[in-house]
Amino acid sequence: MGGWLLLSLLASALASPTLFAADDIVVTRPDGNPGSHLYLGAAAGYADYRETGDGSAGFSLSVGYRIDELLAVELGWMDLGDASKGDSKAEASALTAAVVGSLPLRTDLTAFARLGLAGWRYRLTEGGVRQDDSDTDLWFGIGLDYDVGAHSSVRFAGDFLFMSPELGGDQRDERILFFSVGFLYKP
Repeated sequence: MGGWLLLSLLASALASPTLFAADDIVVTRPDGNPGSHLYLGAAAGYADYRETGDGSAGFSLSVGYRIDELLAVELGWMDLGDASKGDSKAEASALTAAVVGSLPLRTDLTAFARLGLAGWRYRLTEGGVRQDDSDTDLWFGIGLDYDVGAHSSVRFAGDFLFMSPELGGDQRDERILFFSVGFLYKP
């Protein structure tokens, strides 16, 4: 429930007209140095397994390429921890590729949304029997980047992954919400 409240507050803040009143926003392209287009990220957070009703700590790593200040492409990996319910334990991870759209709100604050594909792996252990499944599905995320220096930002993100692993002939619909705080380095 807390995750949905956080998401609602974030959406309300992004919709606030006062956030879009900044006069000092200038959209520019990264300079001619190809290295200036790259960014590296690492984040830690909480993965909420909706089907299992539990969650745990998780982390992610990413590398991105800024086409301009409004558009980027990003590759990443998420370890979504594990969740337990009774004698069953679920674990998930995902390799991701996404297009990232950004909207500068102030000179030091940028909202972003990303949409892409997640190649996920889901493992369920019940009564000592382990079952695995993997597939590729759409995923999306939203968040804010707060610049703390010329080459670094703190990233607040919510990522939404939808998985339908087939385990033992039964299909399970697992929705994982991953809320994280991370760091971006932009050389």
